[in-house]
Amino acid sequence: MSADGFPASLRDVVDAMGPGVALQLMALYGGQDVLFGGKPKQAMIDLFGEKRAEELNELLKHQKMYIPNGKAVNLRAEVLRLQAQNIPQTEIGRVLGISTRHVRRLSPAPPAALPLFPDVDDVT
Repeated sequence: MSADGFPASLRDVVDAMGPGVALQLMALYGGQDVLFGGKPKQAMIDLFGEKRAEELNELLKHQKMYIPNGKAVNLRAEVLRLQAQNIPQTEIGRVLGISTRHVRRLSPAPPAALPLFPDVDDVT
């Protein structure tokens, strides 16, 4: 699998250790800053096993890294998919468990409004 679909901060992890490790990191630490190096944290050892956790720590040694949760990317895709089915924004918000305002933020911009009074000179 290509690292293209992953946030930039995790592409090195995907390239070196595979997408599964990156997804597990997102599930474990999503939305947090994590300092790598030293002895792996117990949660990482429980998730990856001691050898794999040490390899990951060595790869990211002495880096403080923000691990994205990936929700915004998935939410945007879901909002666009539901809008393509002509589902109202209030219903999309209810289905996805987000506010209607957040649905609007994730939606593409509406087309530019037509002028209220077109130039009279253009009419022939």
